[in-house]
Amino acid sequence: MKRLSPCFLWMALLLLLAGCSAKETPNNYTVEKYGSLYTVDMENSTISDGTYTYQYELQGMSNGYTLQITYPDGSTYWWNGSPSGGYGGWSDDYDENRYVSGFTLMQILEEGQPVEQPRKNIPLALLLLAIGIFHAGWPQTAWHLQYGWRFKDAEPSDLALGVNRFGGAIAMLVGILVLFI
Repeated sequence: MKRLSPCFLWMALLLLLAGCSAKETPNNYTVEKYGSLYTVDMENSTISDGTYTYQYELQGMSNGYTLQITYPDGSTYWWNGSPSGGYGGWSDDYDENRYVSGFTLMQILEEGQPVEQPRKNIPLALLLLAIGIFHAGWPQTAWHLQYGWRFKDAEPSDLALGVNRFGGAIAMLVGILVLFI
């Protein structure tokens, strides 16, 4: 039974890691805004409201971005954004009452942008998992490496073994949380 516990822990870890998968960002998505449904095609850089299709060009820079929206009649709306705000304008033939406003189209694009996830510390997570598995699977060996080498003919108590197992389980849990959250 003692050999089954570490093997079981390793297999559980492998199954957890095998369940990881990368999620792809969709090329098309829909956004409801002010009672209308808009379809954004990221591959073709277009926004459609079912009646009109608006072309957009988005360029990122190190300190912000530039967005230009071209309307079906050729008029344009542009916006230069930065972390502290932004400014924009439009061409002379732009008519905000004829089509959806440029600001609304910009909001539609912002709603569909993927939220950047915080970076995971994978080496720390793997180290915690390894330490946790070692302490939970082989608590007596872990105790000897921590304390037993200091004393001649010393043996750990049942409480010390239990604490090592519990600490190992906590380390594995924290490692899994660091890996997946």
